[in-house]
Amino acid sequence: MPSTYNRSAFQAVATGATIPALARAYAGLVVVELALKEALKHGHRVQNLRHDVPEMLQRLGKLHPNCRAALNQHRSDLANKLSALHAQEVTNTPGFVRHTAYPDLRYLRHSQDWKTSASTDRELDTLRACVDRIRHFLRNNVRLPEPI
Repeated sequence: MPSTYNRSAFQAVATGATIPALARAYAGLVVVELALKEALKHGHRVQNLRHDVPEMLQRLGKLHPNCRAALNQHRSDLANKLSALHAQEVTNTPGFVRHTAYPDLRYLRHSQDWKTSASTDRELDTLRACVDRIRHFLRNNVRLPEPI
């Protein structure tokens, strides 16, 4: 399943300087997810991974033993940053983004809109920076093909 066009389109958003951190982080995660699914498609059942980018990073480490420790650190960092963000649950109550399903970011509770149980711009900038580091590592160390 080639996804070069999709990755290029989301990469344009992920690297846009005037685009809010939430949109940049989300688009960056889409790029990473598509690139990882393409890299893992040989020998792994990627359809079972859904949107679990941390798990995909861990599985990629098994294919690239020389990068395993760094990929596991990126996995841990991303999972922690995602699960610390506040989101609106399906039950219309405050909750958190599941680290296994980054699309929950669409339901982020931002401090601009919510007085309690809300995430800040600083937290979103931290997530965006984490995603940028992962993209950089995948591009320069694992050597995943562009765009990433």
